[in-house]
Amino acid sequence: MKTIDNVNKTFEQLSIETMPKYFTLLLKRMKNPIEMLYFIESGVGEQTILNKINQHYGFSMDEDFSGCYVFSEKGKHQYVGISKSVAKRLYQHIKGKTHNQATLAYNIAKITSGRVGEREKNMKDPDFKCHFREAKKRFLLGQFPLLI
Repeated sequence: MKTIDNVNKTFEQLSIETMPKYFTLLLKRMKNPIEMLYFIESGVGEQTILNKINQHYGFSMDEDFSGCYVFSEKGKHQYVGISKSVAKRLYQHIKGKTHNQATLAYNIAKITSGRVGEREKNMKDPDFKCHFREAKKRFLLGQFPLLI
């Protein structure tokens, strides 16, 4: 059996024992999401995001953490992400200026603009950049629950 990230369980063990627990936890947290609007204020950085997550869910983490997050809009789940540094990744989604940082906004902009093609070319196009900025504003009106 190959070990990944020091996990010594088979897929069967993970699917029967581990995953149902995390899925139940995610469903619970989806009923108590964090509003994204909190994070658009000036001066909000990774530490502020971590503090808000701690406060909202009753955690006591001093450092960034790995986990799963879900962006929802009007009760519909739009994007699922995983990261080894969730607070940093959320900051990138919110404040990121590039397609690599704000992936969700980039993907929304592709849909709303009807664009295909290379990311670099799209991001240099003024019309596409307008769609990108609007997409970032749009998902800031949403929410996200966390699975850690």
